[in-house]
Order: sequence, then C-alpha cells, then structure tokens
Amino acid sequence: MTAVSGNTITVDIPIVDTIETRYGGGVVYRVDATGRVSQVGVEDLRLVSEYSGNTDEDHGWTAVELSNATNSWVRRVTAQYFGYAAVRISSDSAFNTVEECAMLDPISVVTGGRRYSFNVNDGTGNLFQRCYSEEARHDFVSGSRTTGPNVWLDCYSRASSTDDGPHHRWATGLLFDNTASYQLNVQNREDSGTGHGWAGAQTLFWNAIARSIICDAPLGAMHWAIGCTAER
Repeated sequence: MTAVSGNTITVDIPIVDTIETRYGGGVVYRVDATGRVSQVGVEDLRLVSEYSGNTDEDHGWTAVELSNATNSWVRRVTAQYFGYAAVRISSDSAFNTVEECAMLDPISVVTGGRRYSFNVNDGTGNLFQRCYSEEARHDFVSGSRTTGPNVWLDCYSRASSTDDGPHHRWATGLLFDNTASYQLNVQNREDSGTGHGWAGAQTLFWNAIARSIICDAPLGAMHWAIGCTAER
C-alpha cells in the first residue's frame, strides 16, 4: 500500500481477482506482521533424507520451507529422497525467489498430499526460476486460495504422474512461462480430492510444453494458453 486518501487506497501490486461489489466485494485489513523475517537466504546445499524403503514416510518431508518470510531466497539447493517438497512457500510469504533448485528421487507412497516439488501454499509475488523436478505428482503448483501473482519461469520436470498448475479452490494470478510438464491444467476439478472446485483464475500458460493442456475458464474469470505446445 503506497497511499490512502479518504476511501481511496493506492497499491503497487497487481490485483489479480475481481473485488467488484456485484461479485462479493472486498475488505481491507490491517496486517499483523509479527515474526516475519526478511532478507534471509538458503543456498548451495545438498539435502538428503534417509529412508528405509521406497514407500517409507517416516523421514524428511520438506527440504526448505519459507514461512512468514519476505524478500528472501533459496538458491542452488538440491533435495533428494524427500516425501513432499524441495521448496514450499507458506504463511503469507511474499516477494521471494527460488532459483536453480532440484527435487530428485522423492520417496513416499504415490498418492494425494505427496510430491509437490515447488509449491506456493500461501504467498504473493513469489518467483521460481530454472528449477528441476523428477518423479513428482505436482511439480509446479499452488494451494487453496493462493493470491498471486506467483510465477514459475524456465522450469523443467520429468517422469511426473499428474498435472501442474493451480491445484484447487481458486488460486489467482499464476504464470507458467516456458515450463515443461507432464500435464498443465487449469479447470473445474469438481469433487476431486477434498472437493477442489475451480482450481484457479487469471492463469497464463506462456510458451509452455506439456503432453496435454487443459485451459478452461469459469464465469467471471479468464485463463490463457499462448504459444504452448501439447499433444492434446
């Protein structure tokens, strides 16, 4: 927020979902940023989780998590054998950069709630660039009601078992730019999982490559696939 004049508020970030009265309106809250960290980084690490079998889940789950962090970074980190993520962004974390990181050989049961390699569960203005993921379920993905913009740029995955994109419950303002995925989807997931509904709004697939792409739009929102390549 850069200025307040009467009932007019000026902000310096894109508004990526409608706040018109006819669509439900909006509310302004004062933020309590107690405990938030800023300008901290993790870099040049190889993190390896010890495990007892290919379906073991009693071992390292997330290699690096940015929680309540802003203007921070994760750089050149390799995570091997973790069950959930190489890097997870959560708890109102904003304006962070994750670059040149890799998720290798995940160990877990291959089912819901596992193998989300590079994901934003809660946060705004985050950038993932030049990241690599293999054998995941959702390599580049957002969580429920994640407010963007958030970006995955020049990211590559292989041997995935399901899709990338907004995962559930109206994540907004996502950009997938020059990414390579098994599947790249934004759609109405209806009662998938715990009742996911429309996965997102205002999502852009730009010059992306995937075996298949679904780009459906709900009433009151829009999605785009521009310059993309897919078999179907």
